[in-house]
Amino acid sequence: MPVVLAPLSRWDGRGAACAGEDTELFFAPDGERQPVRAIREKKAKEVCGRCPVRAECLASELWRRPGLQHGIFGGLTAEERVALRKQLMRRDGQGVFVAVRDAA
Repeated sequence: MPVVLAPLSRWDGRGAACAGEDTELFFAPDGERQPVRAIREKKAKEVCGRCPVRAECLASELWRRPGLQHGIFGGLTAEERVALRKQLMRRDGQGVFVAVRDAA
């Protein structure tokens, strides 16, 4: 049975590790270059790694169409989220993202 990703309401208010963090940790400032970007993204992913609602955050972002094209959500960059969408999902005939792996 496929898993349907649906929007989750108010997941961010349930103890998200990013609550109170500077948003620049998760979103690149204008003109940011490597290696500063890699260091910032690593720190953001560390925050996500200890987050109790990480899965909900990622699922919520994956559900969005087209989703945000920047920022760290659920511990993944925009590029990583695009790759994950391609790997795990397909569009069904109604334009709803549906996971192609089993829910087991």
